[in-house]
Amino acid sequence: MAVLSRGYGRQGNQPLVVSDGHKILVSASQGGDEPMVLARALPGVPVLVGPDRAVIAEMAIERFGAEVIVLDDGFQHLRLARDLDIVLVDATNPFGNGHVMPRGPLRESKSAMRHADLAWITKVEGADADEVARLASELEAMTGRAPVCSATRVSDICDLAGASLGKDALRGKRVFWACGLARPESFRRTLAALQGVTLIGEALFADHHAFTRADLEVVASKARSFGAEAIAITAKDAAKIRECLGESAQLEGAVWRVVHIDLEIVAGEALLDEVLGR
Repeated sequence: MAVLSRGYGRQGNQPLVVSDGHKILVSASQGGDEPMVLARALPGVPVLVGPDRAVIAEMAIERFGAEVIVLDDGFQHLRLARDLDIVLVDATNPFGNGHVMPRGPLRESKSAMRHADLAWITKVEGADADEVARLASELEAMTGRAPVCSATRVSDICDLAGASLGKDALRGKRVFWACGLARPESFRRTLAALQGVTLIGEALFADHHAFTRADLEVVASKARSFGAEAIAITAKDAAKIRECLGESAQLEGAVWRVVHIDLEIVAGEALLDEVLGR
């Protein structure tokens, strides 16, 4: 198996092996923040990046003998034939304003869902149950199958060096949060759901932001001004922040806490197993 990604926000466009399944071979700025998270989360699985998924698919087959290839964000990448298309739909903002880019957030029109083999509704914990039910019915009409539904859960909280502190590491603390995400409210909602956490301030950056030390010093200064006991960041941003700070992974006066999330399937697990099994 191998995972292929475009690697948005990275330096350069050349095809690269981010991880050979045993070792991470490039920096976060070279490989991209999301591929770096995938590489850390999937020991034994090569992760490759490049703008042409067909080219890096050939690399994965030739260099690693890949028999199964998973594309991250590949629904529109038609140059590479697929055996299975699974489209994730955010329950909190499923189709944006209904328009494609640049007028809206969609990569292609909503009608393209009819080409999907399976729809997967994410972040159901952030939406009204009736709205999720209506969305599920709409997606089932488009794809011919009931969708999988999942909720986002915190799986662990770590320090910036990667040491696990447990899911309750922020309980009872005043927490400042910072992120470079397209939709930062999802991270805020995840933090707000943690028991005993008081959110006291935030610093928001553009998606895939390339953090500088000056950025981090501003974040740390703001956090101190709010009396924060910890700065919560995503695993995606931690990849670049760790690289920015160097081997010490420290900034005086800043207590970084990396929030790792996982998906809990709440509906459609049997259908997912069936589709993947075929």
